[in-house]
Amino acid sequence: MTARTLLRGVVASIVGMFFLSLFLLLLVPLTEAGTRWLLSRLSDYSPLVVEYGSGTVLGELNLHAVSLSIDGLDVSLEDLVVALNPGCLWNSRVCLTTLSADRVEVHVRDSGQEPSAADPDASPEPFEFPVAVSATGVSLDSLLVTWPGGSWRNQHLSGTVNIFNEQLQVDQVQLEDGHLEIEAAAAEAGGNPLVLPDIELPFALVVDALKLTRGSYALYGQAGELESLALAGEWSAHTVALESLSLAMQQADLELVGSLRMSESWWLQSSAAATMAEPLPSDPLALNRLTVNLEGALAQLGWEAVLDSTSPVSNLPPVVIQLNGEVNVTQDQLPFSAQWQAQWQGDLPVGALLPDVALMEGMSLRSPVRGGVAGNLQQQRLLADLRASGLGYNALTVSLQASLVESQPLHDKNSNPNAAAAVKVTSVPYR
Repeated sequence: MTARTLLRGVVASIVGMFFLSLFLLLLVPLTEAGTRWLLSRLSDYSPLVVEYGSGTVLGELNLHAVSLSIDGLDVSLEDLVVALNPGCLWNSRVCLTTLSADRVEVHVRDSGQEPSAADPDASPEPFEFPVAVSATGVSLDSLLVTWPGGSWRNQHLSGTVNIFNEQLQVDQVQLEDGHLEIEAAAAEAGGNPLVLPDIELPFALVVDALKLTRGSYALYGQAGELESLALAGEWSAHTVALESLSLAMQQADLELVGSLRMSESWWLQSSAAATMAEPLPSDPLALNRLTVNLEGALAQLGWEAVLDSTSPVSNLPPVVIQLNGEVNVTQDQLPFSAQWQAQWQGDLPVGALLPDVALMEGMSLRSPVRGGVAGNLQQQRLLADLRASGLGYNALTVSLQASLVESQPLHDKNSNPNAAAAVKVTSVPYR
């Protein structure tokens, strides 16, 4: 055997070993043993922890559990089923035709970090997903999301998910039987205000379209139900921005847009419009539409509102009530102050407003009527100034003062509906 022949044999052997090794490496994801080995090494290079069940990476993969834990966020999935489209791997992307799980839990923790004195507006360091993922067949039997002071849970969820860089995007989401809970702040000694924590999400969560069928809520002790909900928005770092939110309830429909910065003083900016299906039976003016603008820190939240009717009563002039004021939503008693003004054209017959009070027959109110109210959920002080005619007066100015005191806060389920009241009325003729 010549040296050239020997050299050629060695080279051929090396090349053969290389391609054999490459072939065996490619076979690893095609076998259950190889898949188990690959997944066991995943936690060495990423924050993911995977408990293997059965199947292969390039086929249908069943995982008993998957968990992710990073600063301020814990995510866990149980009984996960994944089907991979291998063609996307050439583009450094994971494409999933199936992604289903029996239970998913997301827990957002209080960061516990104080704002930096040097740069109080500094953004947190974002989390970048290690690999781009596209999932078109997402199905979750149950979902639970918690954060300091609240939680969300729902049953069956379906939709699409795209993950890339620092963003998790969901679209065409359909879910059922959702429940939102915001805990009522425990009253502190001396009536100290609630200290709101900084809440941040280390990546951007973008919701392009989400629709909920059947839902319920418990907000600060007040419970209710929803027929449907639709929203689009984004949560990034400390800020939640709602592009649109539509709520359908048995009593009313609500449309809302706005943003909330969940850091420092918690700044809210929002606009909302609500329309009741039917006016309150006790409201002779049939006022059933409310529009509200809110802006400010939650401890000093400013608001403006307009209350009117979509179908004014035929025998009464349309009435529009304008309101503005401030409320502190960081205290459990919700101290507030407000001013209001009611306007209409012509005279407003008091007899139509109070048909059961014979004394009011023949009396009319002149526009505008102005007033104010201040207090909290347990006690309120009201003031009103109005002009009227009737009862033998061609013109009468009336000033009304009233105090209302509840024996229990209004949000207390044991609240006494028979509030004590004191009313003072003064009147003088005017020309």
